[in-house]
Amino acid sequence: MTLLGKRGEGVTWTTEKPTQTGWYWYKGEDPDIEFHADGIAIVEVIKEEDRLVCRHSNSDNEWIEDSQAQWAGPLEVPR
Repeated sequence: MTLLGKRGEGVTWTTEKPTQTGWYWYKGEDPDIEFHADGIAIVEVIKEEDRLVCRHSNSDNEWIEDSQAQWAGPLEVPR
């Protein structure tokens, strides 16, 4: 599935987990995350204790290796 328009031209969902820090589109089923109306959120992936962590707005951090989410990113800084 490819997101179009405001969500970015040619951004593709994948179940491959992020391998670097940055901001990502996140699609999962965590009831503690503050999702947009369409069930998608933007989350920050940070490094903590030499492991990557998904930092959610309204819940505890989630270790990337434990995530069952779909990802798109990292988001690029606009020109």
